[in-house]
Amino acid sequence: MERAHILVVEDTPSTASLISHVLKEKNLGVKLVSSLKNARSEFSSSIFDLLILDRGLPDGDGLDFVKEIRSSKRSPAVPILILTAQNEINERVLGLSEGADDYLGKPFNTKELDARVDALLRRVGYKLDITEIEWEGIKLSLSARKATISGKVIPISEKEFDLLWFLAERKNTALSRDFILQRVWGYDAGLSLTTKVVDVTISHLKEKLGKAAEKIAPVRGIGYRLED
Repeated sequence: MERAHILVVEDTPSTASLISHVLKEKNLGVKLVSSLKNARSEFSSSIFDLLILDRGLPDGDGLDFVKEIRSSKRSPAVPILILTAQNEINERVLGLSEGADDYLGKPFNTKELDARVDALLRRVGYKLDITEIEWEGIKLSLSARKATISGKVIPISEKEFDLLWFLAERKNTALSRDFILQRVWGYDAGLSLTTKVVDVTISHLKEKLGKAAEKIAPVRGIGYRLED
């Protein structure tokens, strides 16, 4: 189960591979593309929690994509880390003024990349080191992959646990069925699906949660939200 999903736009294979390795070591989901064309395609069909973007791409300047994102209605506030060999101060200032959240020059230290990714994800609410969540008398343990009420194990399936953890990490946020299918089941974004797997799993899960089940609220026309 992925904790956050990151789009990496980098055209140098060795650099892209290194970034991917760092992110996957952190249990983060990674989508690698090497051009602005592919980045635009991915961004239009999927929801990402962070964008790591090279400036010097084969089909243009990454800053053009930053400006497009900031002026769009789709995820305009997604954190953006510019990764580039253009290390001059004026280039950094330009990138930040155009809407980037942070700047990391090449070559970079993987520990610094790690720290900057953590900082940007924390900014949008991710708690990267969390292994337990308590909510409505229910305790979720990520390491043990079990849910308990007053110390008694709730007999939920692996996928029900994944779904409940996913909802609990994003309390009070309306999550679309498509988004849930991407993150919990691994479906590709934007597919024309008639599956009711999310609704069926939610229904089975609620049967096992007692009074807490009332806090899993349907959001009309969207999906579900876990409420405090």
